[in-house]
Amino acid sequence: MNALSEPASPTMTTGESPCPECAQINPRDEEYCSACGVALRGGTDDLPSLPLLTPGTCLADRYRLESAERNGHENRYLAVDEADPTCQVLLSERAIEEAAFFQTLVARTASVTHPALCGPKHSFTYEGRAYLVSPRVTGVRFSERVGRTSEREAVSWGVQLCQGVSFLHRCGLICGELPPEHVILDKDGRVCVTRLTMVR
Repeated sequence: MNALSEPASPTMTTGESPCPECAQINPRDEEYCSACGVALRGGTDDLPSLPLLTPGTCLADRYRLESAERNGHENRYLAVDEADPTCQVLLSERAIEEAAFFQTLVARTASVTHPALCGPKHSFTYEGRAYLVSPRVTGVRFSERVGRTSEREAVSWGVQLCQGVSFLHRCGLICGELPPEHVILDKDGRVCVTRLTMVR
């Protein structure tokens, strides 16, 4: 094997799983790769119990679904707000039992205004399901840039994230985790945490 050949696959034991991005071996209960930060979800145990709705469905006479995906214990949809057809939003869908949690989350984060944070706008229930509505933020996911950036950029992003978390603390809120797939980088290198679902 020459120096440019692909290295042999790492030896894997029961209870471990490889990262789909960098092939790093991680314990099976890990959610994110310890080497590159990519989400390790995707097994059948992570699929939500609610069936996905079909794109084109209109929820609450307002949100027309454009795409659907399963993610962990919830379904997620990209939708158009028909009250403002130029506005795209993200909908998180969970079982109706989560409605109170969604309402509390919106109430607790309503006053959070910071350039590095993007909280949910409101929640609603529809046909036995609970929904959380968040603005769609365009850009590149941080998980796509981990390990592929300069030190200067990494430091800048770290400072911005620390400022956002510090602001949450001053508001009396706690952010339990910052998964890289929920951090968006815009074209100017500004950081925005797009999901505050761990704030309590």
